[in-house]
Amino acid sequence: MDSKLDVNATHATSDSLQYEDEPDNTINDAARINEETCSQEGAYAGYQATVRDVDECEAEPIIPPLDSHRTKADSFIIAPEVEAETALEGKDQLKPGPRSRIRKCFGTSSPHTSAWNPSFRRSGPVLGLSVLIMSICTIFVSLGILLGSHEKPQRLWTWQPTVYLAISTAVSNACLGYAFSQALPSAWWYQASKGAAVRSLQRRWEVGQSVFQAIAHIRSPDRLTLASLLTALVLIDGPLLQRASRVESLSHHELINMSIPISPELPRGFSGVQKLVEGGRMVRIWQDVIDVGEPWKAGRSIEAPGVACEGTCRGKVLAPAISLQDCTYKSRDMPAETMLNNASFSWSDLAVTGPNPAFFVLISGPGIHNGIHAEKSALGVGKVNLTYTHEEGDVMMHGGSFNLTRCILQSAVGEYDVEIQNASISISKPPRIIALANNTDYTYEHTETWQPNTFLGLVGGYVSGNVSANCSFKFGDQGWALDVQTKDSNTNAYQIMGGKIEQWRDPIPDTMNQINNLFFRAGVLAAQYSNTTDLIDNGLSVKQTMEALKEVTELCYVSNMRWWAGAAALQIFAILSILPVYWGYWRLGMAVTLSPFEVAKLFGAPMFDTINSTFGAKGVVEKMGGQIVRLEVRGKEDVGMVKL
Repeated sequence: MDSKLDVNATHATSDSLQYEDEPDNTINDAARINEETCSQEGAYAGYQATVRDVDECEAEPIIPPLDSHRTKADSFIIAPEVEAETALEGKDQLKPGPRSRIRKCFGTSSPHTSAWNPSFRRSGPVLGLSVLIMSICTIFVSLGILLGSHEKPQRLWTWQPTVYLAISTAVSNACLGYAFSQALPSAWWYQASKGAAVRSLQRRWEVGQSVFQAIAHIRSPDRLTLASLLTALVLIDGPLLQRASRVESLSHHELINMSIPISPELPRGFSGVQKLVEGGRMVRIWQDVIDVGEPWKAGRSIEAPGVACEGTCRGKVLAPAISLQDCTYKSRDMPAETMLNNASFSWSDLAVTGPNPAFFVLISGPGIHNGIHAEKSALGVGKVNLTYTHEEGDVMMHGGSFNLTRCILQSAVGEYDVEIQNASISISKPPRIIALANNTDYTYEHTETWQPNTFLGLVGGYVSGNVSANCSFKFGDQGWALDVQTKDSNTNAYQIMGGKIEQWRDPIPDTMNQINNLFFRAGVLAAQYSNTTDLIDNGLSVKQTMEALKEVTELCYVSNMRWWAGAAALQIFAILSILPVYWGYWRLGMAVTLSPFEVAKLFGAPMFDTINSTFGAKGVVEKMGGQIVRLEVRGKEDVGMVKL
């Protein structure tokens, strides 16, 4: 391009750039141009400059000091020859840029509407402030995630809460970074508008570019340095929020209603038939007894059709039980001196146990000889309680007593505390007797005919054989001693071991628990028969509804809000450190950036003389978007941008 360039710049209208408090003939002395080659007429409100030789004269726009006055943008008329010449260099140089309403909302300048307006009534940097608000919202989002997942089962969450926390953290950090980058230009130019050393401006620019520079300049901190450090430090809120959620095994409780099919009492004639004879009784048991007794002997779990609980369900249900009635207690002394060398000494008159029992558990059914009528049975428990006293020669002397307990067993309705896990039912403690069963005949005497047997088949066929025990003493060279040949597993289960004692625990609680467990199983089986309701007492039903406390133990998410509080506090500090950086936006009269074109224009680069400074970088691109420039060496120690 020819080095000779004539530029005629005149103001088109009376709306030219004017200061309200200055006269029109005010001239900036610092911007006077060589009077020999350049003429300047009129006030700052308009000037006309003719440049005949670029090398001889440089025309610079006169920029007034920044203050709180509102001004209007300059309007330029470009000489036709210049317009034609620049049109050859780029077709889009002088085309007006697209006007957008969004620019005004987001605080960006338009080269056709820019005006110096340092006022709080100007629309703020909406985009920068919006992302700060969004960052604040992520604090509450993370709080909602942690509260919403606290003690909630892991199976209800497709993704872990930490995934959502990571997304929230990423959004928050991105918002803070963007908000800081949007505030940086206003802070930098605001500092420049107040007057600052070049070194200070360079330091502020470096602080805004890198947290490492902020650390390097930590000895002279300011708001921009603090904002840069906290914007970088807020990245650690990600690990903090990850620690705020963990997985633990927790138990949840809720009340539910469960349908339990079980008969409250044994149906009449459930276990078979019997008849009394002179020698005792004869019993025939049904298959039902076998179906109930075999799983009981094997120790298998109790299962009821259609009954299941996901977790553990606890409640109360009515079921068949056994009741102890008319118990009698007898005790006989066994003095050591009487037992010494007395082989004929006896302490029991029961024929079934012999004269010298040590421990026994016996269940006897109805019979003429014992006065027990049908549908009743007797439980007898005997045990000695001997303690070592002294020795006489080779003989160990023991003294104590023999205790005999005798009770009548009778069918009843019991209230059981049950525990259901999945499909397995267990009895947690002995039942509470609600009432005696009235559906059995307790009155018939000796008869040659078969009569319904409601529970004796169960007791006689299975309970007696599994709980009975009979261990005896015998007299020998060392006096009375336990006959080991009569001991069995049941005897050993209740014997209290000790070198100087012969004692046994009370077997009645365990015996009753075993019988009740068997009866409970019988009630579950009886409920499956269609005629059971007709064979039990009126008012009872095999279809029971149990109110159960359901406890489910499963993996759940647990939130630790202390970690969230730390992350939230750090994020709030970062937001509060960025907000003051935006102060310069309202103190400046225009939206600014740190674009190299905008910096060059405001520092008076001759290349952009024809562009109003308030137009910013967008004005440069709007007016000179097609201009080709290049960085080239001007001398041995100088480089610069030149037009092509």
